[in-house]
Amino acid sequence: PAVCYLYPDVGRCGNNPPDIENWYFSVEAGYCGPFLWGGCGGNRNIFDNCTSCMKYCTHHPDPQGVCRDALNAE
Repeated sequence: PAVCYLYPDVGRCGNNPPDIENWYFSVEAGYCGPFLWGGCGGNRNIFDNCTSCMKYCTHHPDPQGVCRDALNAE
């Protein structure tokens, strides 16, 4: 989906510096990663967790496994 090609956007209002962890799909990496959000605004490439991000942007058969592997690699 086109929304998955958007860069993460911290939003225009809310917490400064942004401190709410959300997830976005990184086209370059091919999987979802965390970013800090300010609380409002931004774009639609924002998800509550890695699994919902992977489901929406990749339709991978095991999104939880991909997320678990990505988090363990950090």
